Amino acid sequence: MKQLGATQKEVLDFFNDTTGRRFQDPKGLATILNLGFSIEDIKLVIMYQSQQWMGTEMQKYLRPETLFRKSKFEGYLNDAIQNVDKNKKEEKQSNLTKDIPFHELHSDTSWANGLI
Repeated sequence: MKQLGATQKEVLDFFNDTTGRRFQDPKGLATILNLGFSIEDIKLVIMYQSQQWMGTEMQKYLRPETLFRKSKFEGYLNDAIQNVDKNKKEEKQSNLTKDIPFHELHSDTSWANGLI
């Protein structure tokens, strides 16, 4: 087995820790790094795809050669980014209403006048 660079070893260790696997060859990772994707991008894909696939039929595809495939990686990254953006938006919305008393959020009850 060839010696891994520090970046590849860091990503592979993160992959194995996140997925509970024991891969030794980060097949395709060098290509993804050479395309200019950051370590943070790669870790985001690993976390997101692990979350999506663990415990499903897709779990068997949770391996470096699948996630780091040049033709698929950008799509996985875009899905992960959209999920992060969605979660941030939901969290922001939740924080906006968290400290507002319920009666202030729902003070207009005029719509119910004809129901009683």
